[in-house]
Amino acid sequence: MSNINPQNIDGTFPIAGQDNNSQGFRDNFTNTINNFTFAAAELTDLQTYAVLKGPLGSVGQSGTPTNTMNYTYITQPQLLQAVETKYDFGTISTGASFQVDWTQGHFQTIAVSGTATMSFAATWPATNLYTRLRLQVTTANTTVLTLPSSVTNVNSLQGYTSGTSVSLPTGVYVFEFSTYNAGSTILINDVLRNYNTEISGNVGNFITANISGNLAVGGSIITYAGSGANITLDPDGTADVVLTNNTSLWLLDTTPTTGATSGALINYGGAAIQGNLYTGGARIMGGYQYSSPTSGFSLTINNNVERLIIDPSTNNVLATGNITLPSANVDATIVTVSATYGITALTVNPNPGTAVKPSTTINLGNSSSITFFYHSSESTWYRLS
Repeated sequence: MSNINPQNIDGTFPIAGQDNNSQGFRDNFTNTINNFTFAAAELTDLQTYAVLKGPLGSVGQSGTPTNTMNYTYITQPQLLQAVETKYDFGTISTGASFQVDWTQGHFQTIAVSGTATMSFAATWPATNLYTRLRLQVTTANTTVLTLPSSVTNVNSLQGYTSGTSVSLPTGVYVFEFSTYNAGSTILINDVLRNYNTEISGNVGNFITANISGNLAVGGSIITYAGSGANITLDPDGTADVVLTNNTSLWLLDTTPTTGATSGALINYGGAAIQGNLYTGGARIMGGYQYSSPTSGFSLTINNNVERLIIDPSTNNVLATGNITLPSANVDATIVTVSATYGITALTVNPNPGTAVKPSTTINLGNSSSITFFYHSSESTWYRLS
């Protein structure tokens, strides 16, 4: 409430046409001086602390009022059409540095044409006062933006390279910086893009994962359930497996990776194929065994071998020889024995626990072969030819 009291000045004094007491003059003068004193103090207080809509101008203050409130508490305000100040750096050249000053505006813009280094002016508010600003970065081409070391969570951003650097392809980006300790530590928030988040361990099931770049898998298995676009597995730079819309499976890579074990690139426990099986080149056998024996030889056919080739070292017909069929087999396994030169008496023996029908000694002619078929329920090899 104002201390000015307009009622303590007698506006009817002095009275015209008569002798007036001088005390009335003194009272009016005293009260007038007191009210001017109160008014001067109250106007000075208003000029010092009031939030002004415009400059005071002719009454002693010119220019735009600053309305500096020195972080005074304002309780329960309701704002309508509130705005923040924008500051534009313009365009800086490749390799240039620029300094962001929080006091210049809460939204700042800059255009960069190449690498740039950013710093903060030491103008943040005092510790325990939280504030933030947004910086819009427009890149003319791929730009590496180096942020101040006080920014603590740079490596969570897309395009993070090392240290405090982020690679930004051509485009527009908006980053929000915030601090509560006068800029000692600053958090960065990518306003327009998702984060480059690495997920470790079993964190649960995701309904949808939209990945615009490459998917790097550190393990050995990807489990996929559903339908849609092709799935390509490419661990070594050349497409290995392509699943086409869940209907066709293509195995494309014929060069195992450096750490691959010897043998076939891909091992199946079984493959059920409904329809015809086509091969783009020569028929690939399950495995073969080659031997160049002399007369009286004895050979055992290894497991997972589909053909035994006997090529006598003497380049002549051999008198005798023995072969033993494999021991570990699955139903319908077929093994063929071929000879480049005839063997007069070739004895075919079963491995222990199996039998051969008919069990006879065979006269195997030049460049001829015999085939055996395994029936697992009987543990028996049947001669087919």
